[in-house]
Amino acid sequence: MGLGCKIFGHKWNGCKCAKCGETRDEGHDWDFICEGQCKRCGKKSAVSHDWDLCKGKCKRCGKMQVAQHEWIDYQCSRCGKVEIETPVNQDTLAAIAKSDMHIDVRKAAVKRLTDQRVLADIAKDSTSYVRIAAIRKLTDQGVLADIAKSDNRQDPHYCHVRVAAVKRLTNQEILIDFAKNDYQPLVRSEAVKRIADQEVLSKIANNSKEGLYVRLEAAKKLGDKALEQNISSAISYENFCLSDGI
Repeated sequence: MGLGCKIFGHKWNGCKCAKCGETRDEGHDWDFICEGQCKRCGKKSAVSHDWDLCKGKCKRCGKMQVAQHEWIDYQCSRCGKVEIETPVNQDTLAAIAKSDMHIDVRKAAVKRLTDQRVLADIAKDSTSYVRIAAIRKLTDQGVLADIAKSDNRQDPHYCHVRVAAVKRLTNQEILIDFAKNDYQPLVRSEAVKRIADQEVLSKIANNSKEGLYVRLEAAKKLGDKALEQNISSAISYENFCLSDGI
């Protein structure tokens, strides 16, 4: 310690005295939060990384490393991530997709399937979440239409399954049929989003007997801002009346 510092005290710049160079264990300027070094005094940090092993990321400093999952069969016991490693043949994937006890594992298997016949079987007869995963990979318009028309009310998610099938439809004739005739507004709305025929859309948007949300989708597809605003206002008023018990 210099004489000046003994008499007048140190002039600290963080962890180091600007006058005599003495150091203290506070006020460090770390180059890294974890396992870093002070840029003033050179002290090594005692703070180690706090790794989220599954993400491969330090919770303190954000440094990345290779993710390290704890796999049990096809699922990580820590984070629940599912991954089916290659190579796995289609027959094995089909068996996993149809019968594994874990839904996430079945969905992961479905994502790897390419056989349209197997996907169609799963899409028609499985748990809703697995069915939807299979539907998202189907291309056969007839199969998709059959699924969209199905009415398994014992499944609480059957409407979402039907909507998922409509989202995959491209056949305009089938879509128009759903938009005009289906009994569920959510399915009709989804079909409307995929219709290209302006005349059909105009008839739906201007049909006062049609549900407001279905008409709104048709107006949006037409690009008719004035009609869209009118329908939106009607929806707002309807919601207001319902909330106030009018």
